[in-house]
Order: sequence, then structure tokens, then C-alpha cells
Amino acid sequence: MKRITQYSGMAVALFASNFALSGELDLNAGVSTEYVIQSVEDIENDNDIDSDNLIVRPFLSATYQSKDLSALVRATHNHVRRSLDDADASNNYTDFNYLGRYDVIENLLNLQVNGTQNYRSQSANSFLVDDFLLNAENLRKNKTNAASLTLSMPTGRYVGISARAGISSIDSKSEAREISPDSRQIDISSTNLDATVFIESGRDLRPFLYDVSGTFRKSDRENNQDFESQTVNLTVGSNVSADVSLRLLGYYENNDISRDDSITGESTNALREFYSYGIGVAWQPSNNRFIELGWNRSTTKGRLGEDDDEDDYLSVDLRWNLSSRTSLSGSYARRFFGSSGSFRFNHNLRNWRSGITYTENVTTNSQLLFNQEQGLFVCANGSTDLSDCSLSDGISEEDLGPDDILVPGLINDFELNDRVVIRKALTAQTALDLRRTRLSASISKSNSEEVESFRDIDTITGRLQANFQISERTSINANLTYSDVERDTDDELTGSVIKEAGIRLERRFTRRFFASAGYRYLDRNGDTIGNAGGIQGIRGPLTDNRFSVEIRYEFDTRR
Repeated sequence: MKRITQYSGMAVALFASNFALSGELDLNAGVSTEYVIQSVEDIENDNDIDSDNLIVRPFLSATYQSKDLSALVRATHNHVRRSLDDADASNNYTDFNYLGRYDVIENLLNLQVNGTQNYRSQSANSFLVDDFLLNAENLRKNKTNAASLTLSMPTGRYVGISARAGISSIDSKSEAREISPDSRQIDISSTNLDATVFIESGRDLRPFLYDVSGTFRKSDRENNQDFESQTVNLTVGSNVSADVSLRLLGYYENNDISRDDSITGESTNALREFYSYGIGVAWQPSNNRFIELGWNRSTTKGRLGEDDDEDDYLSVDLRWNLSSRTSLSGSYARRFFGSSGSFRFNHNLRNWRSGITYTENVTTNSQLLFNQEQGLFVCANGSTDLSDCSLSDGISEEDLGPDDILVPGLINDFELNDRVVIRKALTAQTALDLRRTRLSASISKSNSEEVESFRDIDTITGRLQANFQISERTSINANLTYSDVERDTDDELTGSVIKEAGIRLERRFTRRFFASAGYRYLDRNGDTIGNAGGIQGIRGPLTDNRFSVEIRYEFDTRR
């Protein structure tokens, strides 16, 4: 047994050494200490709150890159000490994320895993307000984990196939429940399955053509009924000339929230089943220019004995490259909730990138944690500071390194719960990367219709960020953020407007030692949701002024 143990240990050590030599491992570690002088005015209660705050942040990240495998693990611990007029307090918060990509079969089969832990407010009215130093009891600790397997089979003589299958989980716990078990805030927990497949005809089948795509999603929600959705999109046709084809079109969609009727015991559907069929004509003068027009008849199934709704409508599908650096795509059709569309525009120059997107989705609010709108700047080592970011042509997730991220231009602006929503969102972004200046501007308008609670939330969010490199060692970062949230519930309209401005001067003294000083101002006007859902702290109009200084020491194996 002893000899087996020795041989096993030698085999493991040999494997580990070969694995380490086959790739590159980089480490980044350090600690920062920030001192914050804060002054908060609770306007509704005519109360001023002054505090001195110390935040110590040790951090560590590790990245590994080889031919087939890339991985990242990053963690930051926030130790917060607060000195208030009437009491002292200390709290601890740990953020982390991990990411791994493995090519099971090169250019064919890919495995990806990722996960995060972070903190944010549950309310759309307060996602810019609540943090470690203000209304911390309203924060939720959010943990996400996901794994997916992707198959990409290029189009060959007869067929082309791409498919993806994934599983994910979300757990969101209230910090208030950690302090007070009687808190009215409800924890969120769900497990989600999803699968997509796309099949298209190969080149040897021409002039005949076909493509079929399908999606399946299921969300097992702890505090709500299970949510399940399926879609199928089918096209069959034939070319009548080199560029023109005639097509038969078909579409099916079903979004299901099952409920058992308390009287009849029968299961009812909170959403509706939809299908359509039609005929279309398509023009495709080149591989990157395509437009299709279709005439369709749709049927939306009635609920609870209601008659089915039938409509005729015109559909449009567009994918068009205006140049090698400018492209647009879009679609217009119908779904069970009425007219529906999507749009995407991208313009990429060497130092200037812009994008406009419009999407409509049926999902859950918690699922939006996985689906942030990607930004335009690529930032190294997970940083969100523009001084660590740059623009690059043709960015896609496959081109990113394990520690690179596409920083979102806007932060999440949705209500943090597990309800099913019909979400419509328009986002516009632009970014400039000049020799000493980086600029980023974003604006978003969204509407979330909560199907299970008959509530609408409209949000407008805008953000302007700038980084000015004064010298090789000194830079200034500035930002402006605006948020307008309106909530319509049972003929009662509430809302709030949040304005935030900040500026920070940073100086690099050595390769590893940094210091900075900054100021941030925040103002909130309007109503919040009162004490519904257990919201605590300052719930009405307020102002928040913060002066801060920070020193940071870090070690990086790459410099």
C-alpha cells in the first residue's frame, strides 16, 4: 500500500508539472486601503448622517492559458469599518468570479463554466444608491454558477449544425435577513436549463434550402411556479435565380407558467401559445447582405375559454453589411404579446466604436444577471477602470483572453426578483480611444412587464465616462450617471430620479504602488416603494457626498 501511495503521488506530481509547463500561469495580488468621509442628507426626515469610513480590500486573481484551456479566478474581500455619530460598525463582503473554457475537440466542441458572487440592491429605484456605505441592509448577496457545452459544425456539403446546452443556478440572499431573521425580504433561488440548436442546408443541396432553429428553457423557481418556454423557427425554399429565393415560413412559441385552479383543479397557463405560417421572398446578393419579406397568418391561443386571436402580418428579416466596418441587422414579426422586433447596428473604426441594439425577450428578472449588455472597451485583468481598457477591432467573446472583459457601458437597472417579465430594451453606446483620452457614452431605455404581478417598470439610464492621461504616471477619471425609474402598479405610479457625478485623480509612484483621491456626489428625488418587500434605510429623497483617498499595492507576475 505504501508503494502504491508513493507511485500515485509521483504520477500526480508528474501530471501536474506537465500541465503547468504546457501553459502560462499569471498571478495578480495586492491590497488597497480607502478612507472615506461621507455626509448623507435624508431630506424627507430632515436628518443629516456623517461618518468616517475605512475600507480594506485584499485581492487576488490567477489566470491560466494554454492551447486548449483558459481559466480565471478572481476574489476581492471588502472589510468595512464605519464610525457614525452614535455607533461604530464593521462588515465584511467578498466578491469573486471564475471562468473556464476548454476545447474538448478543437473547433468543434467547447466546454465553458463561469460563476460570480457580488452584492447589489434589489430595487430598481436604488441600484445606484445602496452600497457598502449607504443602506447596506438592502443589499443582496448574489451567487451565480453556469456550465455549457457548445457544438459548432461548419456548413458542409449537406448540412451545418450548431448547438448549445447549458445549466445554471442563481441564489440571492438578503443581507437584512442575516441581521434580522424577521425581515420581509424574500430569498431567491432557481435552477435553469437551456438548449438551442440550428441546422441549415449544405452547399450541394442547392437550389433547395432549409434551416430550422429551436430553443428550450426551463426555470425551476423556489418561490414561484416553474417557467418553461420553447420556440421553433422553420424555413424551407428554393432559389429561383442566383440571388432570389421563394420560402415557406413557420414559427412556434410557447411560454408556460403552470397554475392549478383552486376550484376545478385543472392546470392553466399564465402566458399564451403562439404559432404562424406564411410565404416569403428573399434577396441575397452576397454572403453578408440578405433581406427577406414574408406574409404570415398567426394564431394566438386563448386562455380560460377565450377565443383564439388570428392576425395577418408582414414580416421582415434583414442582415446587411454596409461596409467592412459597419453592419446592421433586424427583424419584425408578431409574437403572443403583439408586434415584435429586434435591431442591431455596429460601426467599428480603429479608435471609435458605436453600437445600437433593441431586443424583446420573455425571461425572468434573475436571468438578466447572466445577460448583461456587452460594452465596447476591452479591459485587462477584470478591471473596470478606463485607464486599463482599450478598443480593438472585431471583438467577440472568443477573441478575449481569460482575464479580459467587455466592460458593460451601463450597470444593471432591473428589479432583482424571480418574476417572469416581457422585457423590451433599447441601448446605444459609443466609445473613443485617443492617445491620452478615453471616452464612453451609453444610454438605455427599457420596459419590464411583470406577468405574474401585473406591474410595469420603465427605466431610462445614461452614463458618461472619461479617462484623461495627464502624464505617464498620472490620470484623471470622471463619470456622470443618470437614472429615471417609474413603476406602475394597480393604477398607482411611483418613481425616482437619481443623478451621480464623480471624479478621481490617480498617481502611480512605482510599478506596484498607487495612490488616488476622489469625490462623488449623488442625489435621489422622488418616491421609492416604501417598505414593500422589506426595503429599509433611507427610502426617500437624499443626497450623498463622499471625499476619499486610497493607497494600493499590487504584485503582478507580468510586470
